[in-house]
Amino acid sequence: MREDGFRCPQPNPRRTRRLHWPNRMKIYFRLLDCEDQKLTIDFICLLISKLSRVTNGLYVNISLHDYIRGLANVHHSSSDWTLDPRVKINKIFDSEGVPRGIGNQVSVEFNLLYRFHSIISRRDEKWMNEFFADIFGQDKKVDQLTPQEFIQGLYRFEQSIPEDPSEREFGGLKRGENGKFSDADLVQLMKDSMEDPAGCFGARMVPKALRVIEILGIIQARKWQLASLNETRDFFKLKRHETFEDVNSNHEIADLLRKLYDDPDMVEMYPGLFLEDIKPRMDPGILTSLTF
Repeated sequence: MREDGFRCPQPNPRRTRRLHWPNRMKIYFRLLDCEDQKLTIDFICLLISKLSRVTNGLYVNISLHDYIRGLANVHHSSSDWTLDPRVKINKIFDSEGVPRGIGNQVSVEFNLLYRFHSIISRRDEKWMNEFFADIFGQDKKVDQLTPQEFIQGLYRFEQSIPEDPSEREFGGLKRGENGKFSDADLVQLMKDSMEDPAGCFGARMVPKALRVIEILGIIQARKWQLASLNETRDFFKLKRHETFEDVNSNHEIADLLRKLYDDPDMVEMYPGLFLEDIKPRMDPGILTSLTF
């Protein structure tokens, strides 16, 4: 017992949980001045655990409700659709429903549809062009790289990376005498990136430097034997594209698709998802393709 008569309470999480937050906080703050250090640490850990749950719940709501619903442009509809894993998801597409507790896994379709190369900003595109020039040479045009040249160049770049992570540098940033990057430089880099406007979805929006990446993606998708774009839309109960103009109303893009594919049913899911017309503008919202 302290001189002022305050007795350190015994750690009883069940009892503590029944207290209202204001009263509970009073106990926590008094414990900071408690002589029993172990008891104080126990209650501080309990407090951190409680606050962490609140913070994690907030991040979940931001990511799964604000971000995902905004990405799908459903804020302007009466739909309560969400990908919240904390609630039961109906068996919409098959009798088994959505599996749980199997680890961090995604489908190959999701792997491909999340390749948002078209929305890379002009600033990031400039950085990427300079990065590629350092690897492949100033005379090599980035939109003429073959998959073989690209893989060989990445291998050479990998060999140049120091084995010790503390010696690695990037983006023109230099380490100080203490081996650390300048906090001011890192903050400025983050600030510039957050204020940098993204690009737009739609056909012909992918930076030229990523042409070779798209080629490798198409090859990989074919090896995975994915469904076609229309088969994907069928699965999600969306209207099939009956003409190439349904895929993209731009006649030039539609004609190119017609030359590559004999029929709209033959348009591949990847890159078909990124060749579709974009949705009408909605604020808040994002101009994704139709299937998104």
